[in-house]
Amino acid sequence: MENNGKIEIAVLEVKQGDFTFYVSAVNVGKLLKICKPLDELKPDQKDYTPAQVDNLQKALEQPSFSKEIDSIISDVPIEPYQRVLNETRAKKIARYLNEPESIFPNSIILAVDPEIAPELKLKEGQLFLSIPVSQDTAVILDGQHRLAAFRYADENFKTTRFADFTVVVTFLFDIPFYLQAEIFAVINGTQTKVNRSIVYSLLGYRNQASNLYRGEMAVYRFSHYMTRILNSSKVSPWCGLIKMRGTGRGLVTQAAIIDHLKDLLTPRVFSQRLNYYPVLYEYYKEQRVNELAKYLIIYFGGIRAAWPNYWGSKTSLLSKTNGVAVMFRILHDLVIVKDELTNFKVDDIAAYWRLVQANKIEVPPAGGSKGYQDQLYYEFVKEMRIDLVVREKKDVVKNRLREIGGLI
Repeated sequence: MENNGKIEIAVLEVKQGDFTFYVSAVNVGKLLKICKPLDELKPDQKDYTPAQVDNLQKALEQPSFSKEIDSIISDVPIEPYQRVLNETRAKKIARYLNEPESIFPNSIILAVDPEIAPELKLKEGQLFLSIPVSQDTAVILDGQHRLAAFRYADENFKTTRFADFTVVVTFLFDIPFYLQAEIFAVINGTQTKVNRSIVYSLLGYRNQASNLYRGEMAVYRFSHYMTRILNSSKVSPWCGLIKMRGTGRGLVTQAAIIDHLKDLLTPRVFSQRLNYYPVLYEYYKEQRVNELAKYLIIYFGGIRAAWPNYWGSKTSLLSKTNGVAVMFRILHDLVIVKDELTNFKVDDIAAYWRLVQANKIEVPPAGGSKGYQDQLYYEFVKEMRIDLVVREKKDVVKNRLREIGGLI
């Protein structure tokens, strides 16, 4: 029933821990009036312009760099967390909807604006919920493409089939924006239809000072902040070159960065066959965001200094996912060779990378695989002449990581 700018819906109350939410069968026409269409939820594109830096090493020691990082990681995202509309997928669902025997038994989940409190009435033993008729009332946590398909089908097939069509809807109240993003990540994160870069970004919606994450999600969140700094800092070689949500402007995706960075942060069970150690674990354990950001920028700045004509080039290895994998594997080895990150200098890193044959940087083969990444990595460490040094020093690193909990 619709009255005084509000829709009244019969609901069931569900309680789980400290949360209470409401489940109902809602007419599709009414549902479309209380949530924003997916195609209007496109994130703003920020302009990331790198600074002209004569001496990167010196710039990273200035107080302005620490202030910039604090600003980047305290900037809680306000862009929509939902995926961008896939019109092909929505049309495919719409064609299914037009079939006479189509059904949608699974629930559509809506997060009601946190400013709207649930308005409930009990009538003859039935609980009713009243909510405003506005597309700003709620956002869709799950079911975005189903609702887009209903909208498309209604506009294009001109059928009366949807006049009495109802769907199961779950209404969530008093869910902060960051928690909406996390619920979206949990619901959709294991499905291949959601880009991993988006899932990683969602873990940055909670304020950085919060310490509620544990285990793997905590590593992903820390890695997301590192990637955000690499993409946003004016002195970073990656400034503006990372596609933070996996699409749009940029050369490499956030997922490509995080998938390899997290392996250098995550504690691992030691075995004699383990070749890849979490050499950056202490920075994650102690949440030394500013320090690690500085040394990552030095490392990638050294690679850019070695190959300035190929850094930022769409065709070079350094702008490919395969190149990201190799750069992080070399980072692992150089941390061992140099003993610790505090010994990293832009010129030293550049000297190692200049030893790599130019044709491997300039014209990488099309495609790629884990086997191709392995081949490049082994060729690079031999050309840099660090493979034997890594073998000699690994026991020292192993013992240090065991002491601090990086190797279990």
